Amino acid sequence: MHTTEQFRLFLALSLPQEVKDRVEQAQAELMPVLPGKAARWSRREHFHLTLRFLGNVAMSRVDDLVQAARAACDPFGPLRLTAAGVGFFPDSGAPRVLWVGVKDLDERLRALWSALQSATQLFTAERAEKDFTGHVTLARINRLPRTQAAELAKAAAKYDEIVFGRWIARSVELMRSELLPRRARHSVLAELPLQASA
Repeated sequence: MHTTEQFRLFLALSLPQEVKDRVEQAQAELMPVLPGKAARWSRREHFHLTLRFLGNVAMSRVDDLVQAARAACDPFGPLRLTAAGVGFFPDSGAPRVLWVGVKDLDERLRALWSALQSATQLFTAERAEKDFTGHVTLARINRLPRTQAAELAKAAAKYDEIVFGRWIARSVELMRSELLPRRARHSVLAELPLQASA
């Protein structure tokens, strides 16, 4: 039986290398707080700001997906972004995800996220997210004892006032994620410009 080839896709904003450097340094400083198998740490090449996880999309639909996502990006100009602070999902008391926050100066990031959620709905079986917090994932955390969670929260609080970098995002990237035996490999399938004039 012939099966349609599928790509595992997501839409994201990339980080400049110098911002990745500082985020990676913070990650390294936090690692000793979660020893052993308490967390799965993100690789440096996976540091990005996800706007929409699409999951498996038939290869035959990728061109139409790109067209729809590009149309959603068209009204938006470049975003002035800042990576700062460390936080948790759902909260510091029972953390499952450790992250660095990302915000934009003009508060248009949420509107871009919302536009992409709507534009890509027909191409994915993944449920649209109800809320958005711009972030770069540092680690996915297994259930922690309360004392260890408190220790992690204390370590993360040191970054409350820390800015990891500022940059201008000029495009959204459609990324392919290939699940290899030991890691996931990400590659850019398309760049969707953010070029609208203010």
